[in-house]
Amino acid sequence: MAIIQTQITGSGGGTAPTFYREFQLVNGVLQPSTTTTHIMDFTGMTDVSVFLLAKAYYQNTAISGAVDMGDLTTVSSNYACEETFRDCTGLTSVDLSSLTTVSGSYSCMSMFRNCTGLLSIDV
Repeated sequence: MAIIQTQITGSGGGTAPTFYREFQLVNGVLQPSTTTTHIMDFTGMTDVSVFLLAKAYYQNTAISGAVDMGDLTTVSSNYACEETFRDCTGLTSVDLSSLTTVSGSYSCMSMFRNCTGLLSIDV
């Protein structure tokens, strides 16, 4: 099984790619990855926009530990972080300590839904 990282850049207005998602090839079929333990390096990412992290790690039970998004100050678009870590049961903590602005419909909807191992979120 191969893990494929997809990063499409564009004019989303943020400091990060316009879209990020990891995929895996299973029996010749490309599917969203639910087994990779790799987490994107969020260092320096200050603005998330235009579906950038929507479902990026959705139902990935292999992710564990902490996620550092401490540089993130703005989530500025509809669905930007929708279900980013949904069902990531091994996630234990998240640093969102610099986040000051959230705008857009459903921008962070269900971002940590069913993250049953999540013990803390630093906001």
